[in-house]
Amino acid sequence: MSRHLVAGIVGLALLVVIGVAAPRVLLHGWLIAFAFLGGIALGALALLMIHRLTGGRWGEAARPVLAAAAAALPLTLLLVLPLLLGARLAYPWAADPTSAGPGVAAIILNPWSVGLRSLVGLGALCLFGRMLIAGRLGRLGAGLGLCAYALFMNVASYDWLLSLDPRFTSSAFGAQIIVGQILSALCLAALFGRAPDDDPAWADLGGLILATTLGESYLLLIGFSIDWYGDLPDQAHWYMSRTLNGWRWLEVAGVLLGAVLPMLALLFGRVRRDPLMLRPVALAVLLGLLIEDIWLVAPATEPVSALTGLLAVGTLALLLPGAAAPLSKLTGRTAHGV
Repeated sequence: MSRHLVAGIVGLALLVVIGVAAPRVLLHGWLIAFAFLGGIALGALALLMIHRLTGGRWGEAARPVLAAAAAALPLTLLLVLPLLLGARLAYPWAADPTSAGPGVAAIILNPWSVGLRSLVGLGALCLFGRMLIAGRLGRLGAGLGLCAYALFMNVASYDWLLSLDPRFTSSAFGAQIIVGQILSALCLAALFGRAPDDDPAWADLGGLILATTLGESYLLLIGFSIDWYGDLPDQAHWYMSRTLNGWRWLEVAGVLLGAVLPMLALLFGRVRRDPLMLRPVALAVLLGLLIEDIWLVAPATEPVSALTGLLAVGTLALLLPGAAAPLSKLTGRTAHGV
């Protein structure tokens, strides 16, 4: 038994203990891990479909990593189940329907509705992913899959994350989550890609990471500007609650680590072209995205859920690659049609 597997089992045992002692803390930590790791798999699928439509040497170099990540997408159906089954502990609208506003709980925010949307949407994307990885999805199918992904994530981002504060709404939030997922998958490809060091695809990956980081930062900033200067109490409260008790410094760290410093580094062509220099930048962006997920969840729940989320991310990162390996074989990951 490998050390990684032993560490993963120990982490899983600790999560079980936390779940018995404080189930709410476990569920909110699990949500952080689900948003981060599930987002990588969803972003990988989106990138594979984009490459199926546009082509490009970046996709050829990133294909093995992206296909392996997308092959793990069916596991998200299992990862989301604790959140759906424990919705009354995890979400205020499930425990108290009146917290979501008149009529909202009956139509949109209730466990059955959210569960149905989550399972059907993830199931459909798993089907698109399996067909794409196996080489049975043409350009039309990839286009339809991208539309389904964008539509689903605009709804699911509210169901899974934004509804922790059910009276807060943001028209830019879904796009922000989508761009963040694509960015996380690009960074994964830069971290674990095995193209030759002189392959020009590295410069393409670096350029895409730079552009996507700019896009994600823009959406975060424009969402804040609109909500804050709109001077609406429910909107302002969402941001105010994330500036108390030291949370503002966590967000500052996330912005510096995941956006400002990587963008400054990627302005240099040498950094974008050299995988040895690009990989630390990609790792910093991934850490910044993880901090962002913690910042979205923990201030609205219990501060200790941030630590539980880190434990869940580490545990699942150790265990999921082994669980996803059989799925990669079943879906024909080495097919040339990806």
